[in-house]
Order: sequence, then C-alpha cells, then structure tokens
Amino acid sequence: MAVDTKHPLWGKFAPYWKKMRDTYAGSDRVKEERQEYLPATQGMIEDGMNASTDKGYQRYEAYLKRAVFHDFVKDAVKIAIGAMFCKPPKIDLPPEMESLRERATPNGETLEMLLRRINVEQLVTGRLGLFADFPSRPTANQLPYLVVYAAESIINWDDGDFDESNLPRLNLVVLCETEFERKETFEWEQVEKYRVLVLGNVDTNEPPGVPAQALFQVVEKDSGSTDAFNAEALKPFLYKGRGLSDLPFVIVNAADVVADPDYPALSGLADIALAAYRGEADYRQNLFMQAQDTLVTVGSSEEDHRIGAGASINLKHGGEAYFIGVSADGLGEMAKALAADKTEAAHRAGQLIDNRARPFESGEALKVRQSGQSATLTEIAKAGAFGLQTILRTIAVWIGADPSKVVVEPNLDFSLTGMMTQELVELMTAKAQGAPISLRTIHTLMVERGLSRLSFEQELTEIEKDPEFLGTDVAGDNADPEDDAPSAGETSNDVTGQ
Repeated sequence: MAVDTKHPLWGKFAPYWKKMRDTYAGSDRVKEERQEYLPATQGMIEDGMNASTDKGYQRYEAYLKRAVFHDFVKDAVKIAIGAMFCKPPKIDLPPEMESLRERATPNGETLEMLLRRINVEQLVTGRLGLFADFPSRPTANQLPYLVVYAAESIINWDDGDFDESNLPRLNLVVLCETEFERKETFEWEQVEKYRVLVLGNVDTNEPPGVPAQALFQVVEKDSGSTDAFNAEALKPFLYKGRGLSDLPFVIVNAADVVADPDYPALSGLADIALAAYRGEADYRQNLFMQAQDTLVTVGSSEEDHRIGAGASINLKHGGEAYFIGVSADGLGEMAKALAADKTEAAHRAGQLIDNRARPFESGEALKVRQSGQSATLTEIAKAGAFGLQTILRTIAVWIGADPSKVVVEPNLDFSLTGMMTQELVELMTAKAQGAPISLRTIHTLMVERGLSRLSFEQELTEIEKDPEFLGTDVAGDNADPEDDAPSAGETSNDVTGQ
C-alpha cells in the first residue's frame, strides 16, 4: 500500500478535529466553510446557488454576513490554560539537558511554553505527537530538539496487539509533512512529504523487551508517484553514534498517552457554539425581514412607487395602499432558544474552572464542587506532563544521561486564582478579633495567591523601611510579638512559624 495510507481511525476522527479547529479559530474560519456549518434555506436553493448572480446566492451571502459566531470554544481554552498555568509546572532535568529548558524546539520555545502548547492541542483536538529529532550535523554540545505534530498529521500508526502480558509498543508511525517550498525566486510549490518511523522490521510488531532498532525515512512523493517508500532505505536514529531501541515519538491524547485517538473534550461545546451560530443566523434573518415590509397598492396606475418623506402614491378612486410583512409570531421563542444556547455554551466554557463561592456555600462544599469540575482538566494536565516527561526521558537515554532525573509535574491547583484585597482585610480582621492565625501563616497564603514573592523575613525587612506609611508596628495592635517574630534557627521554609 502507499505511504500516504491512513489508519482506519484517522478517517473516523478527522471530522471532529476539523470541527474543533474551525470553532477554535473563530468566526472567519467558520464562515469560510459556508454551508458546512450554515445550510442555505430551501428558498435560497430554489432561487439558485450556483453563481454569484443567482438570487439565492446573493440572499445566502446576506444571510451569512448577518450571522454571528461566538468564540465559546476559544474562551474555554483560554480559561483552562490560564488556570493550568496560574502556577508554574515543575520541570527537573539532568545537567546534560539543562540547555533544553530555555530552548526545546526549533522555534526557540522553552519547556514551559512547549507544555502550554501541548495542553492547548489537548483541549482543542485532544491529540498530538511529540517527536525528538536531531540536527543533521550536530555540534559538539548540541542536543536533540522536540517537534509537535498536530493530530491531523499523524496519519498512520501501529502499537501491536494488546493483551495482559503484552503492553502496547509503537512499531510504526507515519507523519504527514507536506508543505510549501520555494523552488524559484518568487515561486512556491507544494511538496508532498511523509516521515516514516519504524521499529525493527517494518512488517513485524516487536513486543516490549524484544531488542529492536528505531529507524526512519523521509519520503517525498512526486505528482505521479503512487508509493515512494523503500524499506531498504530506512536509516537508524543515531546521535553521536548512539542509537535507540524505541521510537522517539509519543502520542498524547486528552487523558492518556495511548496510540488510538479519543473524542475531543470540548466537542460538545463546539456543537452548542455552532447551534447558537445557526440560531443567530435565523433570528437576525427574521429581524431583517420584519423591517422589510412590502407595499401593496390597489387601484394604482403606476408600476413602481417611492415611499418615505417627500414621496407620493397616486391611486384611482376607491383604491388603497398598505404594507404586508412577515409575521412576528415565533420571534420570541427563537430569542428564548438562542438565549438558552448562549447560556449553556457560556456555562460549559466557564465550568472547567469556576472557583467562585456561592452565597452560604461552605468551604468544604466549594472544595467538592471545584474537585468535580476540574477532573477533566486534571486528566489533561497529567497526560500532557507525562507525555513531555516520556519524550524527554527518551532524549536522556539517547544522549547517555540519567532518565530518572527527568521529572515533569504539572500544576494541579486550579482553585487559587489570586488573593483579593477583601480576603486579606477579612483575614487581618479575624486575627485582630482573636482568630488563632499568625502573620506568618497569612503571609504564606499571600505568597500562594501571588500577592507577594518575598519570604516572611524579607517582607518584615521591607516593612521596617516604611513604618511611617503603615502608621503601626509590624505585628499590629492586637498581635502577640512573640507569636509572630521569627525565632532562632527559623527559616523562610517554616510555613506556619509555630
């Protein structure tokens, strides 16, 4: 078969990936797809939709322009990413790999920026690939770098048959790298290319534990070629003479790192956004028609009439003139349905992380609600971090470093979105009224909420520089100085000071 053969599951999930890409891109992309997301009415079709001069085509253009698409999907992704990175992830590397921390990709992305991009792809399509590539002529200290492949580019894969004694192992991956290349001074040409990754024999699935060599080949297809792949031309992955016994490729889904894809987490939100888009189109079309009443004359001697200020209508004796228009019946129901769609979409966009306390809601109830809402986001964060950790450990093995020293831990605390001044006032008031809480503990909360970056001792030193501004001592009028002052041997790592 040809190298561009696609996995059966690729065809099943490609429509979901396209829908998610389009709704995440926004209004212009959605409207470019025209009837894919906004079908023409039967009347438009009957009036002709083939040419720009057809009446139906012109009516559809107006129908399309009046429609409004709301960025519910993009807003949901922004909310989720903001929550996931409200605190930085923990990334540990062996000394030999430290240079990757600040430059991990050909685009110069840091590892934290790369993890953010991984999480965005997980939220949008629910799938991506991480590939450890290497320069063709690496310098003395140059390391392999990381490349992100979109879900659509991973066209074929094989991880063998799964059973209880045989864990999956990637044996084949085919990546589409088709791109435009400048062939002449000002001319560009699309070049169809595929990168084939093979473990051992291309026709055999090597199970875990069986020695095998990771191989690759970049296949460039001519316009008339049906299959340019040649197993004899496969090359081993070599970095300074050292090869690999596993493919330097990791597939990351929304909640796992298995080879087969899963449905995007925000697919339901995209469906609601598109339903609201079609509802907007119908509602605004009806509003437009409401303002376009038709003049009817009885007994008029003229074929055309001007209406408005300064115009006149001449009628025969006994004639009459009046307007007829589209009935407004149903507009109210349309508005209600549209409002319901918007409410549901906004709810789904925001419910990934919603840490606002409800009136009379206990702290434990809030904690339970947040835990349930952030479950999907937690899975995404863990899967993304594990995928990045796995490919970084592959690089460590490749260059002869200790893979156990590679650790990627995502931020899983999505509830702390910053301390508001009112919260601080309430804490200080509670302390003044006798609540058993020390200034050191309050300061620890301030650091966790991003209100301060100083240690408790550093904060005390800074406060001493401007006592006239505070108008009081450090501990406050009702505080016990012995309770809050740092004792001998106490460090900033003592979060309670007790």
